[in-house]
Amino acid sequence: MPIQLSEQATEQATGQSIEFIRNTPLDELRRIEEKKRGHPLVFTSYFPWIGRGNILRNRLISREEVKSEFENAIKQLTEPREAKNVRSF
Repeated sequence: MPIQLSEQATEQATGQSIEFIRNTPLDELRRIEEKKRGHPLVFTSYFPWIGRGNILRNRLISREEVKSEFENAIKQLTEPREAKNVRSF
């Protein structure tokens, strides 16, 4: 029952159905709200007390940005590196 009340309150506050909210990326929901309100959303961080720390502290990023960052990180890990300060005996 409390979840249903929470979902109803969310639907009323956003003007969107719960199914739409569940199936829409956060970045897209942010864009919709910013367009509706006419100004950027502001995020407040209560780190370290609540949430995920400083990960995405002040903004939401798109799936494409996450994918790109992930691919860059993997590329850096898999590229061959030059050996520096190596002595041969």
